[in-house]
Amino acid sequence: MATAVATRGAGLLQNKGVLFIGGGWAGFIAENLILSENRQWIIEKFGENGEARYIQAYGTLSTVACASIGYGRWLDLLAPVKHLCPTVAGRLRSNGIHPTTLL
Repeated sequence: MATAVATRGAGLLQNKGVLFIGGGWAGFIAENLILSENRQWIIEKFGENGEARYIQAYGTLSTVACASIGYGRWLDLLAPVKHLCPTVAGRLRSNGIHPTTLL
């Protein structure tokens, strides 16, 4: 049982979609923690128009993280996962029925 779980886990890490999704979420969480906790210091370091630059940097990093998650989901929809849904159309239908799979 433990070997099967370890083997499946190793297989997941070879899936590009999983890597983009996991990396995107990790980046999103890190960005929120780092930028939120150091907000005032970052604004001071940006100097003139620090608030506007902070908001722009925050938005850019959030967009990149979310785009990574979205791209990973797109790769996941295109991946041949025959034991779950054999066709792209089937995976798209399952996402419509279960919107939480988009997360």
